[in-house]
Amino acid sequence: MKKILVIAGLLGMAPGMAWADVDQKVLDLEKKLGKMEEQVKELKAEQATDKSNQEENQNATRVLAEAVDGLKNAFTIPEEIELESRYGLAPAAAKVYGKESGLSIGGYGEAVFRQPLKGSGKKLARTDFQRLIMYLGYKFNDWIVLNTEIEFEHGSTSQTKSSSGGSVSVEFAYLDFFFHETINARVGMLLMPMGIINEIHEPVSFFGVDRPEVDQRIIPTTWRENGAGIFGEFGDMVDYRVYAINSLNGLGFDAKGFRGGRQKGGKALAENWAFVGRVDVEPVNGLLLGSSIFTGNTGQNQIIDNVALPESRATIWEIHGQWIWRQLEIRSELAMSWLGQAGQLTNALQEVEEIGSNEAVASQMLGLYGEVGYDLMPYLLTDTDQQLLPFFRYEYVNTQFAMPSGYQANGAYEEDIFTVGVNYKPISQVVLKLDYRNFDPKTGSSSDYVNVGVGFIF
Repeated sequence: MKKILVIAGLLGMAPGMAWADVDQKVLDLEKKLGKMEEQVKELKAEQATDKSNQEENQNATRVLAEAVDGLKNAFTIPEEIELESRYGLAPAAAKVYGKESGLSIGGYGEAVFRQPLKGSGKKLARTDFQRLIMYLGYKFNDWIVLNTEIEFEHGSTSQTKSSSGGSVSVEFAYLDFFFHETINARVGMLLMPMGIINEIHEPVSFFGVDRPEVDQRIIPTTWRENGAGIFGEFGDMVDYRVYAINSLNGLGFDAKGFRGGRQKGGKALAENWAFVGRVDVEPVNGLLLGSSIFTGNTGQNQIIDNVALPESRATIWEIHGQWIWRQLEIRSELAMSWLGQAGQLTNALQEVEEIGSNEAVASQMLGLYGEVGYDLMPYLLTDTDQQLLPFFRYEYVNTQFAMPSGYQANGAYEEDIFTVGVNYKPISQVVLKLDYRNFDPKTGSSSDYVNVGVGFIF
C-alpha cells in the first residue's frame, strides 16, 4: 500500500523535479502514512473501548434498575412468608424465623368500642385504640436470631380529660441461639410461657374483643421478665420451654392478685429468682394438650419504712387444651396459684399502706374457662378462605379462693363471666369482632358490656 501511494505521488510530480527531492518526498509521505496508520489503530481501539464501556454501562443500568424495583417491591408487595406460630410465639411475632436472613418487620393492632349496659353506674361508652405493636427481628445467620416487640398502648402517652394516657413498652426482646431442634438457648426479656394467651395474644388468635379474664387475673397477661433458658422440640409431637427469670415483686400484690407484681424488665429487682417451665404435646393433628408452672420467692429482700417483706413464695400452675377440627374450635384452661406467708405479706402491705386495712392477699386463687366456636362460612359461601365464627365462653375467676388465717374472702372477687359473640375474618390476617359480656359477681353488681373490635396482624 505504501509503495502504491509513493508511486502515485511520484507520477504527480513535475517532470523537472530532482531525484533527491523525490527521495525526500518519499520519506515525508512514508512518515505521514505511518502516523495515519497509528491514528487508525487508535480510532479502532477507541471504538472497541467505547463498545465495551457501552455494554458495561448497559449492564450497570440494568442492575441498578433491578435494585430499585426490588426496593420498591419491598415496601409495596408483602413478603411471601407464611405466618404461623413457631417456638412459642404467635404467627406475626414468629415472622423473623421464616426469613432467610436480615431484617424482619411485622406487627399487630387492635381497636375497640365498649358500651356498658345494666349496672353501669357512672361508666360511659368509650372507644380505644388499645394497642399498636411493632415486631422488629434480625436473622444474623442460621443459628443466631434477634426478636423484639415494641408496644404502643391506648393511642398516646399524653393525659387528657377522659384518659390517664397510654404507654410505650418493650414487650419482649431476646436472642435465640439454635444448636439442635431438641435444645436451643434464649436470653433477654422473655414472655412467660404460661397458658394459652400470654405468648399467643394477637387479636386474630382468640375469640372475642377481650382476652379471657383467667389470663389476666390468675395469669397476669401480658407477662414478661428478664432471664434466660432453653427450648426445643422432640419431633412433631412435643415442645418445651424452661427459663430462669427475675421473680415477681410481692410489694405489688393485692386482693386482685399478682398483676401488680410484674416487673416488666425495667430495673427489675433480682434478689429473688424464679423458675418457669412449659410442655405441650400434640398427639394428633389439631389437638394440643399442655401445662406450665411458675414458682419463686417474691419478697426481694425489701425493707419498706422499717417493715421487712416476707419471702412469700408464689406458685402458679395451669393446664390447657385446644382442639381444632374442621370448622370446630374448642379451648379450655384451668389455672391456680398459691402464695406462701400470705397473712404476713398482707400485714406488711397494710402497714406500709400499699393496700387498705380491709384488703387481703389470698393464699390461693382459682380460674378456669372453656370456649367453643364454629365456622359457618362454608354454609354461606363455597370456595372461600373467609371465616364467620360465632362462639361462646364461660369463665370462673376467684382471686380470693382461699384466705390466710384471720381474713375473710370478699365475694366481689368471685365471678362467673359469660361471653357470646362472633369473629369475622375476611382474610386470615384481619378480624372484626362483636360480643356481649355478662359479669356475675357473688356479691355486689358489675356492668355488662357490648363490645365491638377490629384487629390485624402483618
